[in-house]
Amino acid sequence: MATATDTITYHDSLPYIDSPPTDSELESINKQITSELSADHKTTPHPCLPLLVEPNFRPAAQAELDRIAAGKPWVGGIDVSRYEPAVEASRSALVAAYASVAHVEARLANLTLLNEFG
Repeated sequence: MATATDTITYHDSLPYIDSPPTDSELESINKQITSELSADHKTTPHPCLPLLVEPNFRPAAQAELDRIAAGKPWVGGIDVSRYEPAVEASRSALVAAYASVAHVEARLANLTLLNEFG
């Protein structure tokens, strides 16, 4: 018997047993929805929404936005080529890394043998 302090919990997370709507049902639903919408619902914002604030960008940002809108390519800026490693430096670093890996693998094998056989 339930008392005044017992609470009953209902879960709305159970899967629905209805079948998905057919194409004709979806069409009927969409017609009913569009019949209740005003003709200019896609172009006119809802009256409860506040007016949009006109953006006021700084001249440099506005110039960049105008360049992007015009589809012009980016020119200028800093030269990032000095941050790219030289090809020869990359090769020598790679060779050193391979040598280090080979040394560590050999050391691991030796330590494993030492641990196993004493």
